Amino acid sequence: DIAPSELTVAYESGNQNVDSLRAIRTDFLLAGADQIRINLLLHGINLSHTDALGLLKEWKDVFYDYIIDYNSGKIPANTHTSDRYYGFTSRTFQNLVDTESEVVPTLLIVGYLLMILYCATAFFKFNAVQSRSGVGLAGVFIVILGTAAALGITAAAGVQFNGLTAQLYPFLVLGLGVDDMFVIV
Repeated sequence: DIAPSELTVAYESGNQNVDSLRAIRTDFLLAGADQIRINLLLHGINLSHTDALGLLKEWKDVFYDYIIDYNSGKIPANTHTSDRYYGFTSRTFQNLVDTESEVVPTLLIVGYLLMILYCATAFFKFNAVQSRSGVGLAGVFIVILGTAAALGITAAAGVQFNGLTAQLYPFLVLGLGVDDMFVIV
């Protein structure tokens, strides 16, 4: 393993051979939208600030997609096949959040149906007087209505939700509400 300072010293001393290297980091510093506009104006191309930002975003997205395609084998490797590259741009985290927080309504519906089924069977007894399955169902529906009301009020107040929050909050409230219902009953 070679530290970056050792790699720099090896290069500066004229020794061009590196025997082993676990990782190397290369940073590409991109010009901002204003610098892109100035450089293109020097070449006779007039570009608005918004278009320069779009061009910069597009370059970052193409770079990130190229790294993904390279690692997946869609682009033939020019070096060892075991090489892996990881591209991080200022949009990488946002892309990750967007991908992982896609709302899956079927998961929400199946989760609530399973909780309704569990509460109905947990409180069920063959004796109609002692059976409390209706109480269990009512408890789950109260939690559902409370969740819908809370999300509606906060949305009306202008609070922004991402998909991760929209999926986590109902299950958190359902778990706490059903737990309290079991304690009360």
